[in-house]
Amino acid sequence: MVQTGLCFVFIYKKKHNPTARSGFSLHTKSFTKEEVYKMAGILHYKFDLYCSVQIHDNKYPVIYIKKKSMENLKNLVMPYFHEELKYKLKENPN
Repeated sequence: MVQTGLCFVFIYKKKHNPTARSGFSLHTKSFTKEEVYKMAGILHYKFDLYCSVQIHDNKYPVIYIKKKSMENLKNLVMPYFHEELKYKLKENPN
């Protein structure tokens, strides 16, 4: 599975309060629950990202990277983000 790199599509998920920062959801719905738990473990141990696995629509496992890992996540992925998408990682997106 994941050996040396980190490659996911990141989709910022806002909570009810649009000014509050939350974490990121990694839409891993095409993977099995076991694979998603393994990926979440790899993200934690290899990249020091605190994650949880959430079940969407009562059947799809999704990795959620917690707010306390946002600075670490930004440091890991910002150099690879497309310029037009970097606003998703800013503290106060407008």
